[in-house]
Amino acid sequence: MTTTTDFALLPIAAVLDYAPDFFEETLVFGDIVTHSMTISNLGTVPFDFSLVDVETGNPLEPTSLAPSITCPPDSFGYTCTDSTEPDGLVAYNFEDISGTGTVVTLSDDQVSGAIPIGFDFTYYGMDYTSAYISSNGFLTMLPGQSNGCCTGQPIPTPGSPDGMIAGWWEDLNPGAGGAIHYQTMGVAPFRYFIIQFTDVPHFGGGNNVTMQYKLFEGSNNVEVHYMNAPSDGGTHSAGIENEFGTVGLQYYLGTDGLGPNLAVCYLYPGQFACGSGGEDAPWLDEVPDSGTVGPGGMMDVSIVFDSTAVTESGTYTASILFSGTFDNMVMPATAVMHVLNYSMDMSGDMASSGNPGETVDYQVTITNTGGISDTYQLAVSGHSWTTTLSTNSISLDVGESDTFMVSVMIPAGAFGGDEDTATVTATSVNDPGTSDTMQVTTSVDTSYGVSLAGDTSGDGTPGTTVMYTLEVMNDGNVTDTFNLTLSGNAWTTSLSMSSVMLAPGESILVNVSVLVPAGVTEGDMDTVTVTATSAGDPGTSDSQNITTTATAHLMYLPIILRQP
Repeated sequence: MTTTTDFALLPIAAVLDYAPDFFEETLVFGDIVTHSMTISNLGTVPFDFSLVDVETGNPLEPTSLAPSITCPPDSFGYTCTDSTEPDGLVAYNFEDISGTGTVVTLSDDQVSGAIPIGFDFTYYGMDYTSAYISSNGFLTMLPGQSNGCCTGQPIPTPGSPDGMIAGWWEDLNPGAGGAIHYQTMGVAPFRYFIIQFTDVPHFGGGNNVTMQYKLFEGSNNVEVHYMNAPSDGGTHSAGIENEFGTVGLQYYLGTDGLGPNLAVCYLYPGQFACGSGGEDAPWLDEVPDSGTVGPGGMMDVSIVFDSTAVTESGTYTASILFSGTFDNMVMPATAVMHVLNYSMDMSGDMASSGNPGETVDYQVTITNTGGISDTYQLAVSGHSWTTTLSTNSISLDVGESDTFMVSVMIPAGAFGGDEDTATVTATSVNDPGTSDTMQVTTSVDTSYGVSLAGDTSGDGTPGTTVMYTLEVMNDGNVTDTFNLTLSGNAWTTSLSMSSVMLAPGESILVNVSVLVPAGVTEGDMDTVTVTATSAGDPGTSDSQNITTTATAHLMYLPIILRQP
């Protein structure tokens, strides 16, 4: 008896799945927020995984590249730089694949068949998926090209071989020793393709060459890393050229060697960084960034957005890449961080003046210069004079402005030149650490004034002195010196003082002495004008006329009475 049972056949495979595949967060400076990603194993065997993130965009403008003096830009737009340049765009990084890569066997003066790059690679505007290796130290992106024996040529030069990337083009012979390997590294969309020459001798033996080419997905940059590139005395050529041999860059042409430990980067037009054109996103973390997940198992990974790692507001993007021992192709996750800042700006009149007892008003404009709507608490401090605000808070959308008034009352007893400073502060309600301040300084206008009051007339007999008293008062609001002068008089006249310094509101008595001449007759008169003039403002003065009249001498005779 035969029994038949149907059962599902499960492949022996590790299958990584994860969710979600998109993370987006809006933060303000200083915030740190954590999301969660779940990694699952849908397969039947365990797998190891690791995570890396690569920044794909940020608000900062790329720094323009100063082309290397060894190969200024060609007409297509490629330029190159090397690891000796101070800009540091490329560093020597030889990743040995001699133990992991696929071997390519070539004899002397031979070109390989098509070698799969592993991704679409754009070179001089054309897309390629394969490259061809010449035993004589160069690559070509085109089939059917010559092997380039037996000396390096100027680049560009039309005629086979064309479409080349020349690392160390001369007469090499891998058939006599050494090895050539290739391998595709990394995770889409930031993979790179390596072709490595290891200890390949020149024809005739010796002067072994160890170098590797790197072709980068996405950025389409080309790098050549030279561990050792000696010369046998022949002409060697290094550079790149298009498929027609009409446009290219010559990095080196000569009989000397290169290196050791030298890297050359050929930047695709529009690229401002070598390699994949992307670097680790400093604002993004995966915790843990590696682990093992068993069949049917799951693991949670924290995706941490950290706005403290950036200095500019704006949008930052990154890809989270997966690598490990799983058997399926896994597309990267996307992370987007929008960084907003709370900020404001205050502007307006910062100084004014007025008279004692007056109120001086200032109009202040406040603008939301941040990236999010906010409310601002307003306060005033540091003042001695009565100072008030027209409102205690203002709410503004992004880019919106509004005004408020600061009113300062000048004390009635303030003197000219007195001043008071008030500090106005606007503080974000949502982020109390964000504020702006401005100061308003109010001063008292200086006014000058003087008045004279007192005796205006008197009389005296010839030969006598008549005394008068005048009060000099400072009617201004600033301490001042007043100069006293006499004019218009014919009789001898003098003052008890010629000048006086008085505080605002202060007064003093001044004596005016008039000598009535001995020879005048009764009824003669003399008028003197007394003037007080401000030293602070000579245009400010006051005058008073004093008139003196001569009187007759009185004679007193005795009266004799006779008795009848």
